Order: sequence, then C-alpha cells, then structure tokens
Amino acid sequence: MARLKNEDGIREKTRVQDGIQHIHLEEYSGHWIVSPEYNRKKVKAWAKRNRDRLIFRADNNLAFYCKGFHAQDGLWVRRQMDKGHHYTALHLKNRQTYLDNYFCQTFGSQKPEGVSEPAVNGETETE
Repeated sequence: MARLKNEDGIREKTRVQDGIQHIHLEEYSGHWIVSPEYNRKKVKAWAKRNRDRLIFRADNNLAFYCKGFHAQDGLWVRRQMDKGHHYTALHLKNRQTYLDNYFCQTFGSQKPEGVSEPAVNGETETE
C-alpha cells in the first residue's frame, strides 16, 4: 500500500533519542534532512521557506561544500566566532588548503548521501 501524499509534499519525524526533527521532501526522495527547529509547526514552516535551497543542495558533491568553508566570512567561521573562538587568517588558510588538497582530492566527487555513519562497536553495515 502506498503512502498518502501530503498536500505540500513535506513529511516530518522526530528522532526518539534526542528529539531532533527531520523532514522529507517529495522532490528529494529517500533522504531525511535535519531541521534546526524543534517545534513541529516551525519545522514545516522552515522546510517551506528553504525548500529550493535544500533541493539544490541535494545535487552537489562534497567538493561543492568544501569551497570557501574556512573563509573569513564563511558560515562556519562566523558560528565559531559567535561561540567565542577566533582563528588567525593563516590558520584558516591552512585548514582550507588541507580541505582542498587532501579531503576534496579523496572524497570530493562523492555525493553527501554516499557517506554513511561509522560502524558502532565494530559492527559492519551488513549486520
């Protein structure tokens, strides 16, 4: 029996362990996206506001996300500064160089959904 479709194509679920909300978009089949909101109504509103950006994100590989990750005005650096962490320009340049030269060379062509969580307690994915 097929699932009933929502009128807006957005489903949500709550992860039992920590209450984090996940959304599923009809256009981004097979994937659940973590929402920054904890209230179910706010989760749905967030998904509607960011739908285009979230679907666009689904088509990119890991190298796309690494470009400018450690830039002075990048989102990650701003979040760290909000937490009270400060980095020199040389330190950020070295971190970005590592991403570009090592991480992107090895994993850059993979899609984010191709990356899985590490095995817990030595379990393999087939168990």
